[in-house]
Amino acid sequence: MYYQDIQRCPPKSYPYIINEGDSLDTISQKFNVPIEKLIRFNANIDPYNLIIGQKICIPKLWEPYTNDRYNISFMYPTTWKEVSNRRCEGPNGYFEIAAISSKKNIMDVCKNEAYRKNRNYGEHCKFINLDIQKCPTVLIIPSNDQPYEMKKLSALIVQYPKPINISGKSYNYFILWSSRSYIRQIGASLNFLVY
Repeated sequence: MYYQDIQRCPPKSYPYIINEGDSLDTISQKFNVPIEKLIRFNANIDPYNLIIGQKICIPKLWEPYTNDRYNISFMYPTTWKEVSNRRCEGPNGYFEIAAISSKKNIMDVCKNEAYRKNRNYGEHCKFINLDIQKCPTVLIIPSNDQPYEMKKLSALIVQYPKPINISGKSYNYFILWSSRSYIRQIGASLNFLVY
C-alpha cells in the first residue's frame, strides 16, 4: 500500500508529508516512533529514498490525558489504560498524579517526597532542576539502591503557576509519578490548563 494514493491514514495513526531534509531518523526523533515501526507501518516506502511531498502514516504511540481537577494535560503511551481518574497502567509502565499543599519551597517539598522513611527513591536519588511553562520543576531520579518493588519509580514535582482548589483545599504543587523510562517524555508534554 502506497500512502501517497490514500486519502486517510488507518485508525491510531495520522498523515505526515515528507519535507526537504527529512529522513526516517529525523521523523523517528520528531514523533518519538522507532524507525522499525515507521518502516513496518509504511511497508511500501523506500527507507533510503524518501520523496518530498510523499505522504506517510505515523503510528500514534502517545495520546492525550487531561484532568480538569488537577488543571493539567500531557501525553502518555496508547498501550496504557486508565485504572482510576488519576492513574493509567500498561504492560511497560504507568503514571499517577496528585497535588501537594505546602508552604515550603520546591526543593524542600522534593526532599520530603524523596526522603520518607521507606526511601522509595533510594538513599542517593538525584534532583534535577527543570522548568515547565516557566514554573519551577524538579525531577527526582532514583538511585541504584532503590527498593526493587518500586519498579524504577521517579517523580516530577512542578509548582503550579497559581494554586488550585480541590474540594475546598488549596494546592500549590503538582506531582507526577511514573517509571524512570517514561517520566521525562511525559513531563516534556505537560501543560497547565488555562486558569
